[in-house]
Amino acid sequence: VGQANITQDSLFLEGSFQGFVTKLWKNTSKEITLYWIENEAPYKTIRGLEVTNPESPYHFANGIRVGTTMKQLEELNGSIPISFTGFEIDYPLAGRIIGFNEGKLALDLPCFGGSFNYESKIPISTVGDSIFRSDNPGLKEVTCKLISIDIMTNRQ
Repeated sequence: VGQANITQDSLFLEGSFQGFVTKLWKNTSKEITLYWIENEAPYKTIRGLEVTNPESPYHFANGIRVGTTMKQLEELNGSIPISFTGFEIDYPLAGRIIGFNEGKLALDLPCFGGSFNYESKIPISTVGDSIFRSDNPGLKEVTCKLISIDIMTNRQ
Protein backbone atom coordinates (compact mmCIF):
# COMPACT_ATOMS: atom_id res chain seq x y z
CA VAL A 1 0.00 0.00 0.00
CA GLY A 2 2.78 2.40 0.91
CA GLN A 3 2.74 4.89 3.81
CA ALA A 4 1.64 7.76 1.53
CA ASN A 5 -1.60 5.87 0.81
CA ILE A 6 -2.60 5.36 4.47
CA THR A 7 -4.71 7.94 6.31
CA GLN A 8 -6.11 7.89 9.84
CA ASP A 9 -9.69 9.25 10.03
CA SER A 10 -12.34 9.83 12.65
CA LEU A 11 -15.53 7.78 12.54
CA PHE A 12 -18.77 9.61 13.33
CA LEU A 13 -22.21 7.98 13.45
CA GLU A 14 -25.28 10.13 13.95
CA GLY A 15 -22.98 13.05 14.79
CA SER A 16 -21.15 11.24 17.59
CA PHE A 17 -17.48 10.31 17.52
CA GLN A 18 -17.14 6.51 17.52
CA GLY A 19 -13.40 6.05 17.15
CA PHE A 20 -10.82 5.90 14.41
CA VAL A 21 -10.66 4.12 11.07
CA THR A 22 -7.87 3.78 8.56
CA LYS A 23 -8.39 4.73 4.93
CA LEU A 24 -6.30 3.19 2.19
CA TRP A 25 -6.05 5.19 -1.05
CA LYS A 26 -8.38 7.88 0.37
CA ASN A 27 -10.48 9.82 -2.16
CA THR A 28 -9.68 7.45 -5.02
CA SER A 29 -11.72 4.69 -6.63
CA LYS A 30 -9.52 2.19 -4.74
CA GLU A 31 -10.44 3.61 -1.30
CA ILE A 32 -10.93 1.00 1.44
CA THR A 33 -11.94 1.84 5.01
CA LEU A 34 -10.52 -0.43 7.71
CA TYR A 35 -12.38 -0.79 11.01
CA TRP A 36 -10.34 -1.87 14.02
CA ILE A 37 -11.19 -3.92 17.10
CA GLU A 38 -8.81 -1.78 19.17
CA ASN A 39 -10.12 1.63 20.24
CA GLU A 40 -6.69 3.28 20.21
CA ALA A 41 -3.31 2.85 18.57
CA PRO A 42 -1.52 0.65 17.97
CA TYR A 43 -4.21 -0.88 15.75
CA LYS A 44 -3.51 -4.56 15.16
CA THR A 45 -6.80 -6.43 14.64
CA ILE A 46 -9.08 -5.63 11.71
CA ARG A 47 -12.79 -5.89 12.56
CA GLY A 48 -13.83 -5.27 8.97
CA LEU A 49 -13.47 -3.30 5.78
CA GLU A 50 -15.79 -1.23 3.62
CA VAL A 51 -15.84 0.21 0.12
CA THR A 52 -18.23 2.96 -0.97
CA ASN A 53 -16.95 4.40 -4.23
CA PRO A 54 -19.23 3.54 -7.20
CA GLU A 55 -16.08 3.34 -9.35
CA SER A 56 -14.46 0.85 -6.98
CA PRO A 57 -12.67 -2.03 -8.71
CA TYR A 58 -13.51 -4.38 -5.81
CA HIS A 59 -16.22 -7.00 -6.12
CA PHE A 60 -17.09 -10.52 -5.07
CA ALA A 61 -16.60 -13.42 -7.48
CA ASN A 62 -20.38 -13.52 -8.03
CA GLY A 63 -20.32 -9.88 -9.23
CA ILE A 64 -21.62 -8.07 -6.12
CA ARG A 65 -20.14 -4.57 -6.01
CA VAL A 66 -21.12 -1.02 -5.06
CA GLY A 67 -24.04 -0.31 -7.40
CA THR A 68 -25.52 -3.82 -7.38
CA THR A 69 -29.31 -3.49 -7.18
CA MET A 70 -31.46 -4.95 -4.43
CA LYS A 71 -33.21 -7.02 -7.10
CA GLN A 72 -29.88 -8.45 -8.36
CA LEU A 73 -28.84 -9.22 -4.79
CA GLU A 74 -32.13 -11.01 -4.16
CA GLU A 75 -31.57 -13.11 -7.31
CA LEU A 76 -28.05 -14.01 -6.13
CA ASN A 77 -29.65 -14.99 -2.82
CA GLY A 78 -31.67 -17.68 -4.61
CA SER A 79 -34.71 -15.40 -5.03
CA ILE A 80 -35.06 -15.27 -1.25
CA PRO A 81 -35.86 -11.77 0.10
CA ILE A 82 -33.23 -9.72 1.90
CA SER A 83 -33.99 -8.01 5.22
CA PHE A 84 -32.86 -4.41 5.74
CA THR A 85 -33.41 -1.47 8.06
CA GLY A 86 -35.94 1.18 7.09
CA PHE A 87 -34.95 4.12 4.95
CA GLU A 88 -34.69 7.75 6.05
CA ILE A 89 -33.61 6.98 9.62
CA ASP A 90 -30.27 7.22 11.35
CA TYR A 91 -28.13 7.74 8.26
CA PRO A 92 -25.77 5.98 7.50
CA LEU A 93 -27.57 3.01 9.03
CA ALA A 94 -30.71 3.38 6.91
CA GLY A 95 -31.18 0.76 4.23
CA ARG A 96 -28.63 -1.45 6.00
CA ILE A 97 -28.67 -5.18 5.22
CA ILE A 98 -29.80 -7.11 8.27
CA GLY A 99 -29.82 -10.62 6.83
CA PHE A 100 -30.28 -12.96 3.90
CA ASN A 101 -33.00 -15.11 5.50
CA GLU A 102 -31.14 -18.40 5.05
CA GLY A 103 -30.65 -17.72 1.34
CA LYS A 104 -27.60 -18.56 -0.75
CA LEU A 105 -25.68 -15.43 0.30
CA ALA A 106 -26.04 -16.30 4.00
CA LEU A 107 -24.04 -19.45 3.28
CA ASP A 108 -21.70 -18.17 0.56
CA LEU A 109 -20.76 -14.79 2.09
CA PRO A 110 -21.53 -14.91 5.83
CA CYS A 111 -19.42 -11.80 6.60
CA PHE A 112 -20.91 -9.66 3.79
CA GLY A 113 -23.12 -6.67 4.47
CA GLY A 114 -23.83 -3.23 3.09
CA SER A 115 -26.29 -0.39 2.73
CA PHE A 116 -28.82 0.53 0.05
CA ASN A 117 -30.02 3.85 -1.24
CA TYR A 118 -32.86 4.50 -3.66
CA GLU A 119 -32.98 6.39 -6.94
CA SER A 120 -36.50 7.77 -6.76
CA LYS A 121 -39.14 8.51 -4.16
CA ILE A 122 -39.12 5.72 -1.62
CA PRO A 123 -42.48 4.25 -0.64
CA ILE A 124 -43.69 5.04 2.86
CA SER A 125 -43.98 1.28 3.43
CA THR A 126 -40.16 1.09 3.81
CA VAL A 127 -39.56 4.18 5.93
CA GLY A 128 -39.03 4.04 9.65
CA ASP A 129 -37.24 2.38 12.50
CA SER A 130 -38.18 -1.19 11.55
CA ILE A 131 -36.88 -4.11 9.54
CA PHE A 132 -38.24 -4.55 6.02
CA ARG A 133 -37.80 -7.11 3.24
CA SER A 134 -36.87 -6.73 -0.38
CA ASP A 135 -40.17 -8.33 -1.43
CA ASN A 136 -42.08 -5.36 0.01
CA PRO A 137 -44.73 -4.49 -2.63
CA GLY A 138 -43.83 -0.80 -2.39
CA LEU A 139 -40.36 -1.53 -3.81
CA LYS A 140 -41.58 -2.94 -7.14
CA GLU A 141 -41.23 0.40 -8.92
CA VAL A 142 -38.13 1.61 -7.04
CA THR A 143 -34.49 0.89 -7.85
CA CYS A 144 -32.39 0.44 -4.73
CA LYS A 145 -28.62 0.03 -5.11
CA LEU A 146 -25.79 -0.85 -2.78
CA ILE A 147 -23.96 2.32 -1.78
CA SER A 148 -21.51 0.37 0.38
CA ILE A 149 -20.29 -3.16 0.71
CA ASP A 150 -18.50 -4.38 3.79
CA ILE A 151 -16.96 -7.47 5.27
CA MET A 152 -17.15 -7.67 9.06
CA THR A 153 -15.67 -10.46 11.16
CA ASN A 154 -18.38 -10.32 13.83
CA ARG A 155 -21.32 -10.94 11.50
CA GLN A 156 -22.97 -14.37 11.70
